[in-house]
Amino acid sequence: MIKLGTIFLSLIIFSSEVLAGRTISDDGFYGTWSTVSSILRPKRQILELSSLGGRWIQIRDNGEEKILQLKKSDISIKEDLLIVDYKNSSEDLRLKLVLAGWGSDDDKRVFGTVYLYRDHGNGLNLINGMPMSFKSGVNDMPPQQYWSFFSSPEIEQVDKGYIDNLEDSLKSIEGISISEDSNTKNYSLDRIKSVISFTKESEPSYPSVIGIRPSSNYNKPIITVGKYEDKEIKFREYYDAFLAELDDVNKNTKKELEALFEKIEEKSEAK
Repeated sequence: MIKLGTIFLSLIIFSSEVLAGRTISDDGFYGTWSTVSSILRPKRQILELSSLGGRWIQIRDNGEEKILQLKKSDISIKEDLLIVDYKNSSEDLRLKLVLAGWGSDDDKRVFGTVYLYRDHGNGLNLINGMPMSFKSGVNDMPPQQYWSFFSSPEIEQVDKGYIDNLEDSLKSIEGISISEDSNTKNYSLDRIKSVISFTKESEPSYPSVIGIRPSSNYNKPIITVGKYEDKEIKFREYYDAFLAELDDVNKNTKKELEALFEKIEEKSEAK
C-alpha cells in the first residue's frame, strides 16, 4: 500500500504553503498563469497575457479547450491590480477578472474574483462573483491523465482494460516517479503532489487503483479516489482499510506538526 506517512506530510505542507514576496505591479502581471483554485468552471484555466493582448484558455474535464481571445483593450493594469475584461456579444456574456498578488521572480501568485455579467445592451446585469487564484507558469497544472482520474466519483467500477490503459498513460508523463512494494506499484508526480497506486496480483482486490491528492478544503485536506474492474467486496475492504490508515496518519501528522510548531515558538521566545 502507499507509504502514507511521508506522502501525507508533504501534502499537508503543500496545502498550507504560504508564499512571501514583493507585491506584483505593472508589467509583472504579463506572462502565463494557471489556476490553483477556481469556483468558476472548468477548474483548469490558463491566462496568457502580454501588452498586445492574450488568451484565456478554459480546459474542460475531458481535455477539450475553449479559447477566449483577449484584445489589448481587454487587459488593463492599475498599479497593483490586474483587470481582464472579456466580452462575447454573441452570448451576451461578460467576464471581469480582478486580481492582485505577490511573489518572487520565479514564483508568483495572484488571487481575486471573477464577475459574471449578462450584457443585453441596456446595462450590465451582474450574475455572480466567484474567487479564483493563479500561479505563474503551467508546471503545477495536473496533466489530463491525473485530472480525469480525480474528476470521477470517489469509488467507481470501470471496464476491463481501463486500469492497464491508465497505467500505460501515466508512464508517458514527464517527471513521473515510480515506486513499488509487495502489493502495489505507485506513480507519483511531485509537482502536483499526487499519487496513483495500482494493486498487484498478490492483492485480493486486483485489478484496482487508488489515488490521493491535496485539496483546498481545510476540513478535508486530502482527496481519495478508487477504481476497480471487478471483486467489488474485496476492493471496498481494501479501500476502507486504506482510509483508516490515512486517518491514523492524519492524526499523527497533525500531532507531529503541532509539536514542531511548539518547539519553534519556544526557541523564538528564548531569543
